[in-house]
Amino acid sequence: MAKGYGIILMLIGHLHVNELMVWIYSFHMPLFFFVSGYLFNIKSNFLDFGAGKVKRMVIPYLFLYIPMLLADLSIEGTLSAGKVMEHLWLNLLQQRHSALWFLGCLIVLHFLYYPIVRYSPNRIVGAIISLMLGLTGVMLWRNGVTGLYWNFDIAMVAAPFFYGGYLMRGRINEARIKKMKTVTWAAAALTVLAASVLVGELNCRYFLGREIDLFESLFREEWLSYTAAFIGIAFIVLLAARWSVPFIRYIGKHSLLFYAWHFPIVMLPLLKLCNKMGIVHLNSGWMGLLQNAVLLIITLVILTILNELVIRTRLRFITGR
Repeated sequence: MAKGYGIILMLIGHLHVNELMVWIYSFHMPLFFFVSGYLFNIKSNFLDFGAGKVKRMVIPYLFLYIPMLLADLSIEGTLSAGKVMEHLWLNLLQQRHSALWFLGCLIVLHFLYYPIVRYSPNRIVGAIISLMLGLTGVMLWRNGVTGLYWNFDIAMVAAPFFYGGYLMRGRINEARIKKMKTVTWAAAALTVLAASVLVGELNCRYFLGREIDLFESLFREEWLSYTAAFIGIAFIVLLAARWSVPFIRYIGKHSLLFYAWHFPIVMLPLLKLCNKMGIVHLNSGWMGLLQNAVLLIITLVILTILNELVIRTRLRFITGR
């Protein structure tokens, strides 16, 4: 459910809805790192662990990119063998290339945390290592060192979110949240939401000048960025534990394809089509909200159809299944 809500927010963010962008960007990508850490578990030796990650992460990373690449190049009108090979090489190096930058970070984090979790059962040690990684990533950014291969610099900054999720494994009492009185839950959720909006706006308006963006190395006041992200994550946890919506759960279950294909294969062509039809994409106001709601629904419908075509055929291997 948390991943499903995160995907919905990501789609809204990529439609550039002005009224929501600062809040969404303050935590939506950290949320995915947090959930990945929450689900991180080691039950096998390194060879079996590695084989599992190759199947569920590396193969999707390689094969989900092919239709994304073809869609991008066809829209640009530069479809050629040389251009295809150039972009494939860039994706193998992964220096903030394509929407799959996040999956590249996850692959790094999963292999990085295997020895940390397996050979350091003391969670305090793991927390200290994660904080050191986060500080190192921040210092690299401050000194202009970005774009490391496989986005290792982003992975370091994201380490506290990933390990924070791992530390919460088994500690989020979903049943207790469900049993909360509606008034109590609403008060808690609204308080956390207000804090999330306030801290995110503070970092954006007074320190950063625009929304936080891990991809573009826009982090600025790091303590505010981390605080805003964890508060936003707490809000989604409260929401996901209380409101279980079947379709959003479906999106969360199949989040990888929704994440990877939403913009290059669905959203960008839709926006190009609107432009050709003379429909101006509005980013604010009631008409903008209505227009973006329609685009969001169409995007979700198309992605659901594409997902069903993939998971119900031999192509399901590209989603790690």
